[in-house]
Amino acid sequence: SNPFARLATPPIEGRDLNPVLQDIGLAVHPPMLYLGYVGFSISFSFAIAALLEGRIDAAWARWVRPWTLMAWIFLTLGIAMGSYWAYYELGWGGWWFWDPVENASLMPWLAGTALLHSAVVMEKRNALKVWTILLSILTFSLSLLGTFLVRSGVITSVHAFASDPTRGVFILGILVLFIGGSLTLFAGRATALKQGGLFAPISREGALVLNNLLLTVSCATVLFGTLYPVIMEALDFKLSVGAPFYNLTFGPLFALLLLMVPFGPMLAWKRGDLVAAMQRLLAAGVTALVAIAIAWAWARGGSALAPLGIGLGVFVITGAMVDLVERSGVFRVPFRTALHRTRGLPRSVWGTAFAHAGLGVALLGIVCETTWNSELISTLRPGDVRNLAGYQIKFEGMTQRQGPNFAEVVSTFVISEDGKQLSVLTPSKRSFATRGMSTTEAALMTRGVSQLYVSLGDTTADGGLAVRIYHKPLVLLIWFGPVLMAFGGLLSLSDRRLRVGAPQPARGLRAMQRIFSSALLALALLGAPAAHAVQPDEIMSDAAKESRARELSRELRCMVCQNQSIDDSDAPLARDLRLLVRERLAAGDSDNQVLDFLVARYGQFVLLKPRFERQTLLLWLLPPVLLLGGGLIFAGTVLVALA
Repeated sequence: SNPFARLATPPIEGRDLNPVLQDIGLAVHPPMLYLGYVGFSISFSFAIAALLEGRIDAAWARWVRPWTLMAWIFLTLGIAMGSYWAYYELGWGGWWFWDPVENASLMPWLAGTALLHSAVVMEKRNALKVWTILLSILTFSLSLLGTFLVRSGVITSVHAFASDPTRGVFILGILVLFIGGSLTLFAGRATALKQGGLFAPISREGALVLNNLLLTVSCATVLFGTLYPVIMEALDFKLSVGAPFYNLTFGPLFALLLLMVPFGPMLAWKRGDLVAAMQRLLAAGVTALVAIAIAWAWARGGSALAPLGIGLGVFVITGAMVDLVERSGVFRVPFRTALHRTRGLPRSVWGTAFAHAGLGVALLGIVCETTWNSELISTLRPGDVRNLAGYQIKFEGMTQRQGPNFAEVVSTFVISEDGKQLSVLTPSKRSFATRGMSTTEAALMTRGVSQLYVSLGDTTADGGLAVRIYHKPLVLLIWFGPVLMAFGGLLSLSDRRLRVGAPQPARGLRAMQRIFSSALLALALLGAPAAHAVQPDEIMSDAAKESRARELSRELRCMVCQNQSIDDSDAPLARDLRLLVRERLAAGDSDNQVLDFLVARYGQFVLLKPRFERQTLLLWLLPPVLLLGGGLIFAGTVLVALA
């Protein structure tokens, strides 16, 4: 991967850029991630300086917060951009599959989010000093770890385009120097830092500590799940950790975190009133219950927990709105006074509300897309028409054309609804002769925040074309949520309290704030994933058995791929495994018997959700043990302080 290495016989023409990277999204996504990673080095530097000086106070937190917030904004947008790029460019219709490199960007984001909230406590109450310093060190350390994972070749990933052990050793040396040195300094000097103000468990500080606990345990879960297969492989035991594991461990932790989000702003500093906070959130709770009832009545199929996810998302969004309503006193004071208060709210308050609402918006998109997306896998010939989610999809035929550095076969699909033509989609297959690679270019039709997604498979001997078509309800909310979060971060960043010698707010931003204020007042006054690589000839005639095959396939790893399930992979071995699963089901095997058969043949490595055994005991027990241990330490510390 050294661009300066000399070749004995240099080619006349280069091999070209990897076809997957020849997309405008890759001109935006990596720089944003880089700015996020490097931005956390500033908070890291502040932490090292504080340890060397032996002094840390609220002014330190005020200086650290803007830099941390800026890095967090870029990392949030970078992760969202990378997810959307994978969604539309890789042609498999997914947006996140817990790839190790995806995890490498998620871990510093989780730690950085915890650092932001911890710095708030330190700035306001001069508390959590040692913890904030440690988070500053860990966040940047995780950024360095991400670089190591991507560049060293230690893990296999669709995003790890370079595998250079020499570079890996060099980066490992940097890791040891920075992480080891900073943690050694922390261990020696942290005890010299004076602790700050005390607070009751039921308070805004307590809520933010709980926030930090859940975020750090979630981060540790992702870190351990990412590195555990590498550690066990060194001990001569191969296993895989994929989406099923994270859904069972990370999912509940983050759901609990989201449930707690609306309560934090409702509690007072130092000592809060939980009952009063619940009363203020009553409207948000009722709205969430109504959303759950509507989702339960409307939903057809899917997980029984999906309506609860919808309710949780609505609760987070309305909770953010209730916070703004409470601060402006809409229902307690005259309209003009409320309007004046709303316009005068600090931008950091607006930023907090938008960022929290963004979490709820993203959750709504995730729940709807994963639960109620519909699919059509079929072999089509010119003139064939298929129906999906109320749309009529007509296959017009295929044409060939030459691109700048590829040959392309373009298929044309006419999308109609009730006889009215809506759009023409042109997905394609591209062949890059220089690289000897081919890519699938999906086509998307957007209606509102939902999308129709068309991806091409292989052609059959009789001239048919295998096509995978998905309808993804509310899928764009998945990325609109992070954009809303980043916008909230920008609003907070523009707050005068985070700047020194700041001039009066710009008129444009003040005008924007008035618009949001008026909108808020108006509102107050008015009151399972699809299979991506399955071919038509694989589908069983028995719908019940086919459904079982899909569920099993999502838990099985393609052993020649990059952490993909066999349903996501187009590799020949993945197809063989899909056929083998269906063959065993047709023979009458139960789900457990099918899994036992595959584990006996290929070992635990074939499972994306490792079984609970002696070798995986630590993997499964770590999240609950960390959560329980952190909770006990927090409770003990508070009780001792109060005594």
